[in-house]
Amino acid sequence: MHAIASLLLSNFLIVFLPKDYKKDKKQPLILTFLIIFSTFIIGFIASIIIYTIILRKQEDYKFVPIENVSHRSFSEFPKIKRVFGESAARSIIGPKNYKIKLLSIISTIKTKETLSVVQNGIGDENDEIRLTSFSIINKFTSKINNIIKNKIEDFEKATDNNLKSQLAKDIAIGYWDLVYYGLSDKELEKYVYSMIEHYTNISISLNPSDPEIIFIKGKLSLFQNNLNDAEKYLNMALQNGYQEEKIYPYLAELYFYKRDYLRTKEIINKIALMQRLDPKLQTVINMWMG
Repeated sequence: MHAIASLLLSNFLIVFLPKDYKKDKKQPLILTFLIIFSTFIIGFIASIIIYTIILRKQEDYKFVPIENVSHRSFSEFPKIKRVFGESAARSIIGPKNYKIKLLSIISTIKTKETLSVVQNGIGDENDEIRLTSFSIINKFTSKINNIIKNKIEDFEKATDNNLKSQLAKDIAIGYWDLVYYGLSDKELEKYVYSMIEHYTNISISLNPSDPEIIFIKGKLSLFQNNLNDAEKYLNMALQNGYQEEKIYPYLAELYFYKRDYLRTKEIINKIALMQRLDPKLQTVINMWMG
């Protein structure tokens, strides 16, 4: 008797279902019967309320042409921010002509981010994309290597200590660029590091008061995870009058690695108060300062 009553009620309630639920008549009928049959009196009462009132109160879908949608209808529209144009890209997608055009555009912007995008193009399945990417990377690497080569030749000929100090610093900066832009092979990294250290030491010995070369020494130490030396040279560069806006981000990173979070926050607070702020640091500052 209970099964018959459940089946009769199910057939009656199916009539009240909205169209979207009645595309397959057997499935909602079986499901309704099973729910009512397994829940007894509660199922009888609840199913009548759900099918005749709740389900029928739903609004129909409204498809509005896109040209009729106004931005004023949104209470809060999401803000999408970029860092520096195409440098926000992480990979190249799209048709071949688009990829080549994008590569030619971002190759003029010499940043670590854009060069990483170009390096990703070397692994593209298209031969033309690979060759274009390789050509851009090779051209930029060759340019840095030529600068290093010419500076070394001038350094070996120089006799004035001030000139030799400047040339040694330029050579160290050239090698540092190879590391920073990710252009040095893994096999050659130790050699490149040794060259940076060698020429920074020469430059410092010839001109101990030059804050820029001391700063480079501090950056190299931090890059090699030699935190004590990094702290020593970065603070020394700061005391010698090097630009605070360039040193503070490295000091904040240094104290974070040393787990001295109070000093990290103190340095980030100083960065936030400076007028000459790198926009890329803004999200880091927001996280630490609230």
